[in-house]
Amino acid sequence: MTVQYQLAADNGLNALGTQNRATLTGSSLNYHLSIDAACATPWKGATVLPTPTGTFTIAKNSTASATQTFYGCIPAGQTVLPPEGTYTDTVTMTFATSKAQGQSVFTGGSIPVAIVAPSTCVNTAAPADLAFNYTAFSATPVLTSTSFGVRCTNSLIYTISLDAIDGVVAGLNYTLGLNTVGTGGGNPLVIVGTGVPQTLFINGSMPAGQAGACNTSAAPCAAAQVRTLTVTY
Repeated sequence: MTVQYQLAADNGLNALGTQNRATLTGSSLNYHLSIDAACATPWKGATVLPTPTGTFTIAKNSTASATQTFYGCIPAGQTVLPPEGTYTDTVTMTFATSKAQGQSVFTGGSIPVAIVAPSTCVNTAAPADLAFNYTAFSATPVLTSTSFGVRCTNSLIYTISLDAIDGVVAGLNYTLGLNTVGTGGGNPLVIVGTGVPQTLFINGSMPAGQAGACNTSAAPCAAAQVRTLTVTY
């Protein structure tokens, strides 16, 4: 006997319209299922899957089986809360034989969905050089600033720190601070992630009245010193 069949699937237990969603503590992550690894052929809703009709050839008093591989696909750029954990859902599958064979439909099982969303931080914009333009014996402190970008998981507490907050370059003392604005600050700086890029600042100050170590009048003196910026979460 030859039996033709097709498969169908719903959008899981937490769907919003036809959008599959896995949930954790009131938060959700969108996903869909696909029949190809590139995630180019999704299905949504309790509809027939975009696969050729399957066929069983079954001998009398026997059984037959077939295997179909499905892929879970998670769109990029989603912001999630809480910051980490396993988001879950269950998709129900339905098996149906063709109308020509006296169509029968029954639930054939389910696909458990688990999406692990660990905490993460990424650098979205590197800081530029922090440049001081200092004239010997300056009557006032010279201030400068440079910004950088960090994106961390929503509600994740993370720490920004410098390996040192003071130093001497070209005979001139300076201090550094980290802040959410372009002045002042301290080290380290504790921030709460928002899931979107956050702009932070390295602020520098050179005290007034310093002579420096420049021994030429032909051209401005130039010197550099490297500092290390660390993100901990």
